[in-house]
Amino acid sequence: MPRERYEVREYDTAGGLIRNYVIKDEAEVSVLVEHEVNPVVSDVVISPIEREVLISDKLAGKLGLIVYDFAEGIWSLRSDPPDIKRKSVSPQRW
Repeated sequence: MPRERYEVREYDTAGGLIRNYVIKDEAEVSVLVEHEVNPVVSDVVISPIEREVLISDKLAGKLGLIVYDFAEGIWSLRSDPPDIKRKSVSPQRW
């Protein structure tokens, strides 16, 4: 990827500073559910050590996610009827 398309930023983590690659406004992100949900544009941050897709609280808010139980993975969308509770899927690792 050409250098002008990304920048390298340092992030402070529990394990110390780490350098990640940031591509601004690169991804179109949506939630896969039974009805159509409008996608949002997001930055992509690539970590050389992370193997799982993570989302920020800002992206979760843009997607309309409401979390009821982090430990059990129970959530819904802001647009869902009040009685709808969803269960998280297993993490994807590569």
